[in-house]
Amino acid sequence: SVRCFTSSSRVTDVRRAPGGDGILVATRGGLLHYDPDGRLRRKTTRCDGLIGHTLEELAVTAGGEVWIATAQGVSRLHAGGMSGYGTREGLNDDRAYAVAVDATERLFVGTHRGVSRFDGERFVPFNDTHEFSRRPTYDIHAARDGTLWFAKENALTQYLGDGRWRVFQRDPVTPGPRSDIVSNTVRQVVTDERGGPWIGTPRGLGYFDGSSWSHLFHNPRHGALAGLRDNRVAALALDPSGALWIGHGDADGAGRALGVARRDEGGWRYYTERDGLPADRVYRVRAGTDGSIWIATRRGAARFENGSFEVFHTPGELPSNGVRTIVTLDDGRIAVVTRAGAAAVDRGAPSD
Repeated sequence: SVRCFTSSSRVTDVRRAPGGDGILVATRGGLLHYDPDGRLRRKTTRCDGLIGHTLEELAVTAGGEVWIATAQGVSRLHAGGMSGYGTREGLNDDRAYAVAVDATERLFVGTHRGVSRFDGERFVPFNDTHEFSRRPTYDIHAARDGTLWFAKENALTQYLGDGRWRVFQRDPVTPGPRSDIVSNTVRQVVTDERGGPWIGTPRGLGYFDGSSWSHLFHNPRHGALAGLRDNRVAALALDPSGALWIGHGDADGAGRALGVARRDEGGWRYYTERDGLPADRVYRVRAGTDGSIWIATRRGAARFENGSFEVFHTPGELPSNGVRTIVTLDDGRIAVVTRAGAAAVDRGAPSD
């Protein structure tokens, strides 16, 4: 019998559970399942069959399956239990960053060495003969028009179907619409109702209208005015009204977290811990069809609705997953020292 003690404070993704049965929260210490009223129902870790604790992204299929991208492979939650997939099952690398389902229920995984597609039993390489296929793929977006967008380490690629691709890569030697992308390192991609992609990069925001790119940069000289507060964008989402939501994560060199920003035709609005956000380090933003916004932060998840935040706090266990020392105290308890502090395990339940 094995029990896992992890830190689940850092949230990397938030999704509605299949059938509306609560909320699923991906963390760096396992998968959390909340009831619809916000109470924690259970925590799933490697002891329960999860392939790894370091979760990156969640995808929910129309059939009610949950796919989980982790740093140790991909897990699949289904009616028959839980299955794990790694390089032995055809995945091109165990380090998975992204997982997505397209309109035809095909599943794709972005890993440290490109993209893999699930054929129903195993994973097979996708775009394997393409020039950029074996590069880290950080995000996959299934657009309404049926095309697929891949945010990669050195390019933005679009799969048009029938083996046809478009590649957007910055190239000052060969000027053109596709080479005017703001940065070759693309972290996030979403498309608007016209099919145009918004991309988040370490050098700002970009938008392609079908013929040319427009760029949005942070200007330090006008930092107090409306606009990006930092060029390093970690998360993007478009809500049903067309507003763009931007999260900056840990990408602030000055040591100041930035929260989340909202941009629409009326201008910019910013939300931080002062407004009820659990933490100013934001790693992912999701837009619900009902107009709600889900935000994954360093200290829990939150839902933004009707102008206020509802916070889903993660359970307190270890202060950090970076464990340095484990010792037995005189009273028989186990003390665990981590990078962020210490915790004592008493009667099987740790306390900070």
